[in-house]
Amino acid sequence: MDDSKETDENDIQLGVETGGLNSAEALMLARYFIFSQVYFHPLRKIYDIHLRDFLKHWLPSGVYPTDLDKHLATTDSTLLEEIRKAAKDASHPAHMPAACIFYRQHYKRLYQPAQRDFAVNPDAGRAVVDALGKEFGTEMVRRANQTKGSGNPDFPVSYDKGRIKSAWASNLSQVLNAITPASIDCVFVHRGIEKKAQKFLDDNHNTIIEQGL
Repeated sequence: MDDSKETDENDIQLGVETGGLNSAEALMLARYFIFSQVYFHPLRKIYDIHLRDFLKHWLPSGVYPTDLDKHLATTDSTLLEEIRKAAKDASHPAHMPAACIFYRQHYKRLYQPAQRDFAVNPDAGRAVVDALGKEFGTEMVRRANQTKGSGNPDFPVSYDKGRIKSAWASNLSQVLNAITPASIDCVFVHRGIEKKAQKFLDDNHNTIIEQGL
């Protein structure tokens, strides 16, 4: 991509003027931090998982109804009441995720891949989930693995109003080039097996990470 270009008057592009580049950098950083610190916070993600598990059992065929009246009838109040009932009924098929939500007994975070683990196995989180699932049962283990964004943001930056001349932000901003996609990779386990699972992982860490190769 060229450092600069002449923009035809019919070639409409969304960009900023040179003086607005710092504000654009601030917005992109704020977006990165809200994903990494709020949307991808481990506590937020495990409750997302518990809610998804509950809905898979509670909703017909595990999906929201497409019939408009039925869809609109599925309100937050309805959902919360169903979670309460399922949490208090041990025979309910969605009892376990409902109890985790209603009693605030969410699964506990056990593992996040360190850089040295990634160096050995780029999918270390999957290796740990598989090993724990085999040892303790898949229903006792959950993984949050998500990435937001697929590259550095890029847009034109006008620096010559008279000629409508512009350059790409990626050629002007070290800040934007340094922003990596926000991501999370966490393994959670049921509170009842937390200590056993931690010991199992500590005793077999190297083997578990390497077995995914």
